[in-house]
Amino acid sequence: MSFNYNNAESAQVAILDPAGSLTSNLTMVRAPVDVSAMESEAAIANTVASSTSAHVTIGLQDAGSTGAGTTAIDATVGGSGIAWTANTVKAQTMSTSASDLDADDAVNVAYTEGAALDPDSIWADVSFVYGIPGGIA
Repeated sequence: MSFNYNNAESAQVAILDPAGSLTSNLTMVRAPVDVSAMESEAAIANTVASSTSAHVTIGLQDAGSTGAGTTAIDATVGGSGIAWTANTVKAQTMSTSASDLDADDAVNVAYTEGAALDPDSIWADVSFVYGIPGGIA
């Protein structure tokens, strides 16, 4: 990911074998200072056919300083009736205001399986700009 800011950074997380729970909120990164999340992407290692029962949903959340918050900072990708192609990135649409994070806020990956699919791994990436330039325009 790249965009035209000199004060931008990215954080990535790969979660190997996320089996064991059909729903997980896993901390990806903590905001070092006040930041605005600008872009995010996600992928899974397996192909998942379009299904209303066996599906995967991935999104990012502002989990606050405690790491327990669940405020969505982007539109989730995947979900009921949405297919995934193995190792193919899906771009996520950022929220226009909720993507502003305070210093020390955790960013969680919210992962949900509609059935026990047991993918080999999932991957998520978020890019952010230091300071809060008014959120996403």
